[in-house]
Amino acid sequence: MSRPVFKVLVVGPRNVGKSSLVARHLHDTFEESYVATIGVDMKAMTIELPDGTVILSVVDLGGQQSFASLRLSFYQGAHHIILVYDT
Repeated sequence: MSRPVFKVLVVGPRNVGKSSLVARHLHDTFEESYVATIGVDMKAMTIELPDGTVILSVVDLGGQQSFASLRLSFYQGAHHIILVYDT
């Protein structure tokens, strides 16, 4: 039996902490410094729910403007989008 997969995009401008947020949630870790995400970083997490197991596919998109055209292709089929920003 296949497990449902939920695609979650993490988007926002560069240097706002998208990768830190993903690492903290998926691996319960925090690094003081990160190298900028070049393009896309994809991770997956299995979640146990009372009704069964689901897979959370987390797509961390690089915030640099040069990746704008690449990001558009990842929006298709997304179930959720998390917008990360800093003021």
